[in-house]
Amino acid sequence: MALPIIGHSLGGITLNTATLTSNPLALIAEDMQAMDRVIAQRLTTSVPLIGQISHYIIAAGGKRLRPALLLMVSNALGNSHPHKHLLAAVVELIHTATLLHDDVVDESTMRRGRPTANESFGNPASVLVGDSAHPLLSDDGGSRQYAHIASAVRCHQHHCRR
Repeated sequence: MALPIIGHSLGGITLNTATLTSNPLALIAEDMQAMDRVIAQRLTTSVPLIGQISHYIIAAGGKRLRPALLLMVSNALGNSHPHKHLLAAVVELIHTATLLHDDVVDESTMRRGRPTANESFGNPASVLVGDSAHPLLSDDGGSRQYAHIASAVRCHQHHCRR
């Protein structure tokens, strides 16, 4: 039985069995690159330590399943608005910030085969960079969705610090 989406266009890409089974992320490769550009732009800071640790964490890589899922669903719904890349970057930066805090709390020394940021730069610097993600995320010039995500993160952090 064939999948109903095979042979149909999704976000300008015609789906075929080979694409879906060999590398479904190929469907969003350009979107992921656009998201990476947003992340690089957002990590530009006048505080050298924040920039150094941020780039260290992002360079470690990872599966990036959260932003990939956001972009796939966005494309499946026919969304071509450039804010989808911004929102995918927000999701990835939020996840990265929580990993920084988790590594400090758990006293982790390794992540993705590399020393954690807290192991390499110390706990205070790691917490500072995790906390600095909020200004990176909240300066969007009015996007309601962006503001809601940033607000939810601040609320979550406040609740977790009690």
